[in-house]
Amino acid sequence: MSKISDKLSILRQHGRALLHRVTHAKKVLTSQRPVYFSDKAYARVCEALVKRYPETDATLEKAPGHELLLNKAKQIFEELEPIYHALVDVVEFKDHVNGVFQESSVFLAELSIDVNPTLTLCFLEVFTLYAQVLLTLSSIDDRRLVMAMFQRVFVHIQRQPEPLYARTAAYVGLESHIKVAQEDLKNLGNLMARALSSLQMTYLKMRTYTSLRKEGTLSLTLKPEQMAYPVVDKFRHQLCHAENIYLSIMYAALLVPECLAGPGVPELLKFALSEGYVTTISKGTVLEFHSLMDAIYDKFKSSNKQFSSAFSKHKKIPKDALSTVVVDSVPRHKRMRIYLRQELNSMLSLFRDTPGLLAPKFQLVLSAISLAREECLWYFRHYKAPMPKGSSKKMAEEDVRDNRITELLYLVDQLTGLIRANKRSIQRYYAEYMRGADFAKLSEFKPIFAQGSVFTEAVNSILAGLQAVDPAAVFKGKVYDFRVLRLNWARIEATMSTQSCPLPLGPQSGRQHAVDRFNLAAAHTRFVDEFDEVVDEFSSLRELWWYRDALFDAFSKGVKDGPNQPLHAGTFIRMCQQFPLIGNQFNPQERIEIGQQSVVLADRLLVDVTTRIAALLNEIAKSFTEFDNQLQEANSALGLLMKQPSFKASKDMQLPPAPGSESEFRKRSLLERLRLYERNAWQLCAVLNEFDTIIVHDVVLHPREYLREKLSENLRKFMRNSALLEIQKDGQRVESMVQRPSILDRQVSIYVSTIKLVENFLDIDMGNAVRQIYLAEAWIPALGAPNTLDYVSVDDSDVKYEGNTIGIFVQWYTDFIIRRLSSPGIVFSPARRGFVSQANLPFRAELTADLCELKSFARIVGPYGVKLVEREILKFILSACITMKELLNQNKVVLVELAREYTRENACRDTLLKLRDVDGFLAKAISIGNALCFRDILHEALREVVEERAPHLFGVAKTAFNQYRANTYMAVELLPTDLMAADCGIDVGLSDQALKRVLSKACTSEAALWDLLPFMFAACFTSNLWKAAVFRPALEAHLNNVHTLAKAINSLIVAFKSISGVGNNEQEITLQLLNFVNVSSTLLLRMARSSSTDKKGPVDFPSVITFMDTFVQASPILSREVLDANIPYSLLRSYWKLLYANFVSVKGQKRPEGVDQDVF
Repeated sequence: MSKISDKLSILRQHGRALLHRVTHAKKVLTSQRPVYFSDKAYARVCEALVKRYPETDATLEKAPGHELLLNKAKQIFEELEPIYHALVDVVEFKDHVNGVFQESSVFLAELSIDVNPTLTLCFLEVFTLYAQVLLTLSSIDDRRLVMAMFQRVFVHIQRQPEPLYARTAAYVGLESHIKVAQEDLKNLGNLMARALSSLQMTYLKMRTYTSLRKEGTLSLTLKPEQMAYPVVDKFRHQLCHAENIYLSIMYAALLVPECLAGPGVPELLKFALSEGYVTTISKGTVLEFHSLMDAIYDKFKSSNKQFSSAFSKHKKIPKDALSTVVVDSVPRHKRMRIYLRQELNSMLSLFRDTPGLLAPKFQLVLSAISLAREECLWYFRHYKAPMPKGSSKKMAEEDVRDNRITELLYLVDQLTGLIRANKRSIQRYYAEYMRGADFAKLSEFKPIFAQGSVFTEAVNSILAGLQAVDPAAVFKGKVYDFRVLRLNWARIEATMSTQSCPLPLGPQSGRQHAVDRFNLAAAHTRFVDEFDEVVDEFSSLRELWWYRDALFDAFSKGVKDGPNQPLHAGTFIRMCQQFPLIGNQFNPQERIEIGQQSVVLADRLLVDVTTRIAALLNEIAKSFTEFDNQLQEANSALGLLMKQPSFKASKDMQLPPAPGSESEFRKRSLLERLRLYERNAWQLCAVLNEFDTIIVHDVVLHPREYLREKLSENLRKFMRNSALLEIQKDGQRVESMVQRPSILDRQVSIYVSTIKLVENFLDIDMGNAVRQIYLAEAWIPALGAPNTLDYVSVDDSDVKYEGNTIGIFVQWYTDFIIRRLSSPGIVFSPARRGFVSQANLPFRAELTADLCELKSFARIVGPYGVKLVEREILKFILSACITMKELLNQNKVVLVELAREYTRENACRDTLLKLRDVDGFLAKAISIGNALCFRDILHEALREVVEERAPHLFGVAKTAFNQYRANTYMAVELLPTDLMAADCGIDVGLSDQALKRVLSKACTSEAALWDLLPFMFAACFTSNLWKAAVFRPALEAHLNNVHTLAKAINSLIVAFKSISGVGNNEQEITLQLLNFVNVSSTLLLRMARSSSTDKKGPVDFPSVITFMDTFVQASPILSREVLDANIPYSLLRSYWKLLYANFVSVKGQKRPEGVDQDVF
């Protein structure tokens, strides 16, 4: 039998590998150009090497850089050796191909896709590979320099010439390899003409979408009664080879112009040239074929005079096609893509519902996928290709773009995945087909081949192979190898195609039906033993790696466009898994490089998808926030205000949107946009939900972790950006102000609820991520271990907030306590459980420092955040106490005298006059009181939040804390329980260990000095601050905050005495408090006696004396009976009644300005 099929099969395999090697060599010499080719130090020696190529120039050794070249001879040899041997193999391949082609032109009687398709397709593929190798070789500009330099270093190392150099260098150094190939293949004209003539009708039909649609070539539902029938017609099998046929036409017309003499070949060439304005060579390398062919045809001269006269007309075909190729090809392919999208969508829906149809329609599906794959490659090949210069009609770049190309990629990917999922079923189906229908039908044709004894053994071998198939074993995973069967059939077909065969082929021979059936059976064998290879060959999108920039542009546009484009993003991510396989198996380094780049690309795609999801969720949260803002109380108040008759609106006043106004018909675009955002976000979430992990090269990627990290990062940024507002004042100055915690809490809650919506579409725990972000934004390492007091003693240099949300609030509240409260106009109101500002102050303390706002603050930052704010409060208290200690030391002698003489009125009066800076001391004490009151409402807010959010934990902490007496003297074994209770916001009273730990720093020396503290506080009733004190019943507060001294005096006396006390005796603390009550009561009763006549006395004495009642009520130890022994309760009750009944001074004077009913 003929060996032509064996030779073609070997050359095809060798040609594929060689094309890869030559292309890789070109890449090395261009993008990774060796230093010795471009370095100026080698310039002169490089010129000498190619001066008399392929001979060696006599002056080479004298050329500058020659010694440098020889010094690096070994390195150059190692780097150029693969390239040199690739060029050697090109010459060898060329000789073998020419030999087989010459043999074919002599012995083959028929070469037609309709008569002998296996031989024809193999022959044309080898021819295409041969042309691609030659074109790639011609595009290597440094090929002569490579040959000459390698020869020189080889001689230097081996001391003899390279044996294949002369023959290889002569061919490689040719100016035009195409012209030489035309001369070598001139005898192939007739055979190639017959082959191309047989392609005319087939190719025109497969490239015309109207014809495909009319005949229902890819339709499953056009003939529903035949839906379950297997595909047996030749045309659907030929559709898979459309791209190879196109390349064969182009390269055959280029290398064998004589083939244009065949009937219909010129028309076929015109149609093929109108398919596009660039043609692929290898690995993304494209060629403007029209210009090249026009230049070659201009110089071509045939020895056949009869053909030359006809060729003078044909030579204008490339130039004529060039003028209209853009306007012809772009719309044609766009319409083809629309047709394929419709058919593939129909197939996908049908096969998802009835996957059992995949097996009988497998060839049809492959054909449809193959056509779609070719259209995708065509699109991306032309995506950034420049318009040909010779084209008379051009199109705008946006007209070439296809906004729905991602859908076609998605359909190819989904159908391919469906095929692979049903692999075993399809294999079993065709195994049964082979053993049943194929074997039975081929057995009927056995007598036909019995006429030629040369075929008997091969046919028997084929039938035996078909009969030996076990479908059940195939389904269980048994691997068969039918390569020998297919090779036997290829030999039979090739032999029957020769002129000397007793059983020639042809439509009139009567044997064509048998040949077609054998070809069908051979195709079925590939569906069993080479299933994965067949699917990869006709459906793999890995070739798009060479157009990855254009692919990424399509991905970016698809992710952002609606309505369904985002759903196709998963296809691009899956393609990254295929891309490393584009590298040749014999070049592992290339696979590694492509694999690493694929990992980067996959990472980039996942980042873009998650970034887009996050951006969409931001827009959704923004809309939800706007809807929530419509329900703000200020909007409701404005509506009521507008109903007042005296209300006058300003000209530039804009009314806030009414709740539900977005549902109005004229505003429907707002909701439509919101729905589009939601749909696109959920589509992208569904894309990520397709993957648990993605393995790209040697890296495992977790898409959901990308989204988790991105949403966590966005939540972190949102909290930080929303916590601090920048308010423009005076048109230029920008003032930073913290957001109201209640508003921030509401905004963050809306944002969190928005990002948690992804849990409905993606298997991801966003609740845990949100908790981690909340914790990270409120915790810093300086807090130390839980249930310890490390946080109050840590050094300031170790406290680093690094932009955390809690850092913004700590800075704000620290400034509030230190600076804001030191200025008049802000009052702590026990009735309102917070600080309030006078009406004439621009700063509104109640917006950030009342119980409701602090509850929202506690919800955001939790106990950790409260601790950090408390740390700054305690630092401020310590600094104030140190100042107070200095004043105590200055008045030490006077205070001792006061403690001794306070019962003697005259002596006491003289003693009080000796005190220095009483106002300064009291001012510091008031600031401490303000800080402690703020700390109290902060803890109260934390208590309510913990009880609401973690009731069981709160109950356990409270029960444990109440199991023992107050830990006044800081017993170590009880500290953890005390601190746990404090972390839950429980009022620990005498067990305020944090305050004691901080104040202990002020007791390091002269601790006894603090025993004078009650007397100093009592003496302060003579200060100007007490004289100006005015009680505001509505606020239950004094306007200068002296009422906070009740908290300050109790806390400081208890803390300092528990630190400095001896014997852990609480009676010492009680005695100190009694000293304050006794001395203060004595001084106040004396003031009461002379209050009506003393003009230097308090402005409002009832506001002063009732403080003692407030003090006793705030005391954790004293009771009202103690005070009643000094100031009768009936007297205090009278003063309280006077305060609440009248809003006029006891002296009959009007209250100071700013004390009327409308101040707060």
